[in-house]
Amino acid sequence: MISAPGGPVRAGHDVQDRGFRFLNGNFLEKVSGDSTAGKLAVFDSERTVRGGPPAHFHPDQDEWFHVIEGIFDIAVDGVEHRLGPGDSILGPTGLTHAFTNVTEHGRLLLVFAPAGKMEAFFRLISELGDVSPDSFAKISMDHGMVVTGPPLAIRQN
Repeated sequence: MISAPGGPVRAGHDVQDRGFRFLNGNFLEKVSGDSTAGKLAVFDSERTVRGGPPAHFHPDQDEWFHVIEGIFDIAVDGVEHRLGPGDSILGPTGLTHAFTNVTEHGRLLLVFAPAGKMEAFFRLISELGDVSPDSFAKISMDHGMVVTGPPLAIRQN
C-alpha cells in the first residue's frame, strides 16, 4: 500500500510498501523525502541483532533518534548516553554520532532533516548486502555522510 502524502502508513508497513534490511535491522520508511520536498525522512528501525553503524556525521543534516523498544547506547560528539523507551537525542549537523543496540531486540525511530540521500543510501546498502568497511565509507560519502570511526562497542553496564 503506497501512501499518498498526508495518508496513513499503517503499522508494519513502509510508505512505499517495500521495507528493507540494513545492517542489523529491518527498516520501514514512514515519511519519504519525496513527500516532503526533501525536508524530512523518517525510518522505523527494528534491530534484531546487537550492534550499530560506524561512527559518522552528516555535513548537511540533523539526525534525531527516538527509542521505541530496547536499550541503545548513543554517542554524540564523543559523549555516550544510554537510552531506553521514550528517550531521544539529536545528532546535530556536523557532529559525529553513533549508536548501538545493546539488547537482543530494539526499535529506534530515525529522523533526518533534511532528507538528503538517506533513503537511497539505506536501500543501496540493503541491496548490496555485506560490504567492506572501505566500501561502506565510500558509499556513505556518496550519500552525504562521513564515516569517522568504528561502531560503538557494546558495553555491559
